[in-house]
Amino acid sequence: MPVSYRTIQKYGSSSDATVTIPLLWSLEKSDPLHDTCKVILSVISPAQPWDQGVDWSVWAVAVAIDAMCWRRGKSGTAIGLGVNGRLKLTFDQTYGSSLGETSIGNLTGS
Repeated sequence: MPVSYRTIQKYGSSSDATVTIPLLWSLEKSDPLHDTCKVILSVISPAQPWDQGVDWSVWAVAVAIDAMCWRRGKSGTAIGLGVNGRLKLTFDQTYGSSLGETSIGNLTGS
C-alpha cells in the first residue's frame, strides 16, 4: 500500500469506484522458524463500510501498536481510526490461536 502524507484517502470496499485504498487490506508473514503474524486494516461498520483519513495517521497508530504490543510478542488492535472512527488496525502475532485480548483505551493488547 503506498503511503501518502497529506492526501485524504477513502478506505472501503473495492466495489466502490470512489475508494482509493481497498479494504480488507492485510499483510501476512509466515516462515518455518517463526510464528505466523498478520496485519489487517479493516472497516468496523457494515452499515457505513468506508471512512476517510490520511495514511500517515493510520501508520502512526501502527508504530504505537508496534511499540506497545508487537515488540513484546503480543497482538494489538486500534479502533476508532479514520475521520468517522470506522477503521480498525490489527497486529496479530497469535494468528490461528485462541488467546484473548485486553483493552487499553482504544488500543487492545493480548
